[in-house]
Amino acid sequence: MRVVVLVLLAVAVLVLLGGCVAPPEKPVKDSKLEKHPYPAGNIEMNEWKAEHGEYVEENEETALQACKNCHPQPENFCNKCHAYVGGAPEIRY
Repeated sequence: MRVVVLVLLAVAVLVLLGGCVAPPEKPVKDSKLEKHPYPAGNIEMNEWKAEHGEYVEENEETALQACKNCHPQPENFCNKCHAYVGGAPEIRY
């Protein structure tokens, strides 16, 4: 009986604390571009958002340099989106 009470108490505390954690800030889309300029400006933005990890992995050196050119502060660009969708790696230049 004591174990059941402790488990229920622990669950109640976790539920209450869960409401105290703020969700990640939703990134604001401010780009007017229909196609992403990297690579070669031929990728639709929706495709880029979904698949850019593969492009970056395949061409890591040149891709990260291209990212820096447009997104000099990853904490204001890359990492906000990555935190929002969850599971994506944090970017550090």
